[in-house]
Amino acid sequence: MNFRMWDNVNKGLNNATITHVEGFLNEPNQKQIVLTAQLPRLLHEASYHMEGKFMLFQYNTTGRLQSDFQNFRITLTIKTLVEYKNDKRYLKIYSLVPKVDLDRWITWLDGLYKENTDVTTFMNQLLNENWVVFWNELLPGFIEGFTKAFTVLLNKVFENVAYDDMFLPYLDIRRGFLHD
Repeated sequence: MNFRMWDNVNKGLNNATITHVEGFLNEPNQKQIVLTAQLPRLLHEASYHMEGKFMLFQYNTTGRLQSDFQNFRITLTIKTLVEYKNDKRYLKIYSLVPKVDLDRWITWLDGLYKENTDVTTFMNQLLNENWVVFWNELLPGFIEGFTKAFTVLLNKVFENVAYDDMFLPYLDIRRGFLHD
């Protein structure tokens, strides 16, 4: 199966709960950064083109898709470089590896068989009943998409917020002064 997506829109990221953070050390290159988040639902809409064969059914179609990733969990392992601008340190991602897990994937592919909507409905039902098989087949492509999307998103944050500005100074009560 050959599957391409474009015009991707993701909804639900605002409901993410960060469950684990590590690697934000005083010297950012001492350790990779690991971020883990959980979302109750990640809704995804896109245009798609699919070619291939499943059982007796041949595909060569283009349409819109909707996906509902339920109890979506993602861990991002990030390696960064430090860049200096205006006497401040900024991070730039040079490697981001996502690990994705979820409890359920529900999807709808419009127009699988434009000439027969009953077959489109049947194939979407079959897809959703056997979602794990399709998920495992499509996961490498999803990982590539998540890698690009989160690299762009986090690089925008890292470009605009200096690394040292991400941390508040803390008061050392024993010594009576602030530390970085």
